[in-house]
Amino acid sequence: MGPYALRQRGVLLLFLILLFFMGVRLEFLRHHPAKAVAKSIPPSPFIVEARGIAGRPALLNYTHAPTFDQILQDTESSTAVSFGPAARPDFTRSREISLTFFFDSEGRLRYREGPCSVKTLWILGRPLPLNRATAEELALLPGIGPVLAARITAFRTDRGGFTSLHQLMEIKGIKEKTFKKIKAYLTL
Repeated sequence: MGPYALRQRGVLLLFLILLFFMGVRLEFLRHHPAKAVAKSIPPSPFIVEARGIAGRPALLNYTHAPTFDQILQDTESSTAVSFGPAARPDFTRSREISLTFFFDSEGRLRYREGPCSVKTLWILGRPLPLNRATAEELALLPGIGPVLAARITAFRTDRGGFTSLHQLMEIKGIKEKTFKKIKAYLTL
């Protein structure tokens, strides 16, 4: 047997050993899956997603309900307009809101108030609002793909919205196991 044949056997033996250890590792991982370590950002009592004035969107966190003037100041707005020291956004429905500032036809500063975007909530690790999330956003949930997400949005449209997260189990393809996986990611 020549040196070339010995070399081939050595390479083959090394390959088989490597393959063996990869198989052992895969078998171990199959029986001992990694625990999820992603953590959400600790809840801040008040989150404001501000758009329109500063030129780029801003995500602001407050420990107390901010005034409009404080929000404008924190977005580094160059406008000299003020809403007054007592004027505040409405945080009665949600502690996470979106404000879009704009000037009306007479040059007065106005705002539109609404819920925070679903994308922002997702980034912050907050539960997604089931009655507002799009099929594309729902498809990102574990165990939910595009087909199941489309069924969820169709169910929501047919019923006029969800009144309980448990209604998800009425949808074909969502059983107890899938529901348990996704319920922590959703809210009404």
